[in-house]
Amino acid sequence: MALTSAEISTIVSASTMVIGLVEKYGAEAWTTIQQAVETSLSSDGPTDQQIADMYAKCVADNQAIQDS
Repeated sequence: MALTSAEISTIVSASTMVIGLVEKYGAEAWTTIQQAVETSLSSDGPTDQQIADMYAKCVADNQAIQDS
C-alpha cells in the first residue's frame, strides 16, 4: 500500500502538532492525546462516560497549564 503525498503530508502535520504539544506542555500532553486516540479507535466508539472523562481531564490539564 503506497501512501499519497496528501496522506504523507497529513501524517507529518499531525506528528508535528503532537510533538509541539508535548514540547510545550510536557509528557502529560502525550498521555492525554494517546488516551483520546485509543478511545476513538475502539470498534464501538467511546461511551458517553469516556467522553466526559476525557473532557474533564482536558479541562484539568488546561487549568494546570494556565496555573504554571
